[in-house]
Amino acid sequence: MVATRPLRVLLIDDDPPDVEMVREAMRVSGVACRLTVLTHGDEVLPLLRGEPPNQSRFLPDLILLDINLPGAGGIGILEAIKSDRELAPTPVVVFTTSRYARDIEVAYRGRANAYICKPIDWASFQRIIAGVTRFWQGVARQPSGGGPQIRVGSPCSSPPPPERAEKQYPRPRTD
Repeated sequence: MVATRPLRVLLIDDDPPDVEMVREAMRVSGVACRLTVLTHGDEVLPLLRGEPPNQSRFLPDLILLDINLPGAGGIGILEAIKSDRELAPTPVVVFTTSRYARDIEVAYRGRANAYICKPIDWASFQRIIAGVTRFWQGVARQPSGGGPQIRVGSPCSSPPPPERAEKQYPRPRTD
């Protein structure tokens, strides 16, 4: 059985209470996470690319991105990540207070993997963070070289049995 390493999460959010809520929700979720926090948009790309003042690149398994940030805005960061060949596979979940349809549309056009509006109550906040981290830690598969190790016995850990792999499914009728 392969040991699962902690999910490396980069939270980009400038609101200290929200940062602390994410930190606490991850702590109580039961999902092993290593949280890195950036509070200014201008810090993100240099960290991910290993540009000064950073000593090396930081490639998280998941990015939680607020779109209302000082410096480079969240949508600009999203577009820069998704247009960079090496960073593009990194899942970016927009996690923001904005409920504007235009922001949601722009985020998905910028290739966000999901758009989640921050809930106002603790129970919902905790449930959402637990669900997102569990999904990216134990369900989703990422390209090799990134993402958490998959546990033996998880849905994608091994090929299906031969009888399932070779089964031919009937074509739908088109009459």
